[in-house]
Amino acid sequence: MAFEGFIIHHSSCASINGSGYDFWIGADGSVTPAPFLTDPSHIHICLEGRFDRSYDLLGTAEKQQLLSPAS
Repeated sequence: MAFEGFIIHHSSCASINGSGYDFWIGADGSVTPAPFLTDPSHIHICLEGRFDRSYDLLGTAEKQQLLSPAS
């Protein structure tokens, strides 16, 4: 199966429930990979926090988290 893209969740998303992601981006900007891929066609990224608001309503730390480099 061909790789199709990325799916971005936030930790307060009901579909995550503490699992179902390939990379976790913490509130401090840290990036933690999951031990194995959960979906062969998509990479699932979970942002710690609540990101179901307009970008303008997010705090500075949340905006930095969205732009966190994967290092």
